[in-house]
Amino acid sequence: MAVFDVAASPWHFLPLSAATTTSLAEKRLNLAEILEADALLDIADLAYTMQISDHGLDDRLAVLGCNNLELVKALRDGSGAGWISGCGSTMARPVAFLFPGVGEQYVNMGKDLYSHAPEFREDMDYCFDRLDRELEADLRTAMFVEGWIAPTRQQAWLRGASAPHEPVSELNRTLYAQPAMFVIEYCLARQLMRWGVLPTAVLGYSLGELVAATIAGVVSIEDALRIVAGRAKLIDELPPGAMLAIPMAASEVAPLLADELSIGISNGPKLCVVSGANAAIAELAAAFAAIGVATRQLSTTHAFHSPFMKPAADGLRSLLKTIELRQPNLRCLSNVTGTWLTDAEATDPEYWLRHLCQTAKFAECLDTLLDSEEDWAMAEVGPGQSLAALVRQRAALLPGDRGQLVVPTMRSLYDCEDDRLVLMLVLARLWVAGSDPDWAKFHAGACRQRVSSLAELGIVEDQLS
Repeated sequence: MAVFDVAASPWHFLPLSAATTTSLAEKRLNLAEILEADALLDIADLAYTMQISDHGLDDRLAVLGCNNLELVKALRDGSGAGWISGCGSTMARPVAFLFPGVGEQYVNMGKDLYSHAPEFREDMDYCFDRLDRELEADLRTAMFVEGWIAPTRQQAWLRGASAPHEPVSELNRTLYAQPAMFVIEYCLARQLMRWGVLPTAVLGYSLGELVAATIAGVVSIEDALRIVAGRAKLIDELPPGAMLAIPMAASEVAPLLADELSIGISNGPKLCVVSGANAAIAELAAAFAAIGVATRQLSTTHAFHSPFMKPAADGLRSLLKTIELRQPNLRCLSNVTGTWLTDAEATDPEYWLRHLCQTAKFAECLDTLLDSEEDWAMAEVGPGQSLAALVRQRAALLPGDRGQLVVPTMRSLYDCEDDRLVLMLVLARLWVAGSDPDWAKFHAGACRQRVSSLAELGIVEDQLS
């Protein structure tokens, strides 16, 4: 079975590398001439040949396009949407997977991949079948809706009194939102790992830590689905609550909070989220507005990461006692402590209950990751780009140029790109930065031929991997 239906993909990724910038420019212009001279050249075979070739050189560029004309234009212009360049390294950069939390989900997220990536679809169906039994609900139908019209960026900007009415999705409900986010992130991580993009560290945002723990081997996928379903059902039964994003440090906001409020998430040096009862959150927002501080209420149904979650945690305790928790086989960051998850924490059921009720220290997790003196290549594995934004804000405060890279792996709600293109761009950006995906696995099941003339013309090295 093909990991990815390469034959049906309209996009092609051409990697080029050279010892110097000058020789790289010569190679790209030579490649443009080859494409111009042979209109019948199979671009898929060309891409395959270039991808599996030996690229042990530091100056790298990647060109993406749908056809001969697009690729030639990018190669000749040396710029454009399909052009990615940079200085890689013969030493592979460590990869970190970042998993977002609830709030980024949208109807039909991942549908492009579900339709065109057979093993991704197989993973999704495996999760759907088990979750449908656990939830007594049809998650697949809630996620994938025919004829669904997503809101535009303009509608999002206008949201408020003058905003157009937007359709209400089941995915806004915790019962569906949490399992849906878990499934899409887990299956997307598996897809990347099949292609040889292997993380050495994982970090989850709120619910995303459960995905991170699953990828790190703390729980099996079967047990993880039981936890996610049980957690979602218990939270769904709780009284509603709210969360408010405030552009201030958690340490500044905490002393101002009334009894029904607490710091839910620490996002950065100047951003935190407060959790609490609806009325108390509304009063807090009004109080900040009165002093000129703009806040934003999140699209959540409950006061996550707060004492309001305690009844759900009490209900989850009995389930966790039936589940085998193992030591992580990857470095995993803890939202509870803001540091690396220890073996003792990972295997303690009470840790996962604290994770539900206590402040999620995401800012501290980022500090730990970015202060580790490694030039990470980070992939935000899931819908949206909010974690990438938080990483860039935090990295901007670091001294010097640490060369941190963070790439989205799925489009956000208001974008229209095909997720296959987004994933192709992930591979291209990681490759330019020095990582080397497993191209043989990427092309598994596809009938490809090497274009021997590329080596003769000096476009690729003679030695093929």
